[in-house]
Amino acid sequence: MKSGKLYGVTGASNSGREIFEINQVNGTGTLIGTGVGFNHTVGVAFSINGPIVSVDGDDSIIPAEYALKQNYPNPFNPTTKIEFSLPVAADVQLVVYNILGQQVASLINEQRSAGNHSILWNADDSKGMKLSSGIYLYKIKATGNDGSEFQETRKMVLLK
Repeated sequence: MKSGKLYGVTGASNSGREIFEINQVNGTGTLIGTGVGFNHTVGVAFSINGPIVSVDGDDSIIPAEYALKQNYPNPFNPTTKIEFSLPVAADVQLVVYNILGQQVASLINEQRSAGNHSILWNADDSKGMKLSSGIYLYKIKATGNDGSEFQETRKMVLLK
């Protein structure tokens, strides 16, 4: 493979992967062979005079910065959607607290890829029990693979 070129890998198994070169002007790919040793390749991202575009996700624009959006709907009953953005792959923790600061639910505690993400929460606590009406806080902590760190807290209201 040549320096300065953009390449991609397709296929689900180590033995069936195909390697292709991506034309950086128009985004088309040309098959150049098959290969092994690409066990953890999950997608391709590129930029052509604009934002970085990922070809493996639902929302293909990779955000420039971290963000935690306000849940919707708010107030909610019984389910709400929480959205967040990651400019790089990151270890993410998304936790819900009651107004006293006690953790009531852990929604995410895993590595997530760069991009826009969302999760639906049905107001269950960590034991699967329904929570009562009230004000809750949700907090994201993200540590990017590049060493960057982000954390933000927002308020939501469960109204039954």
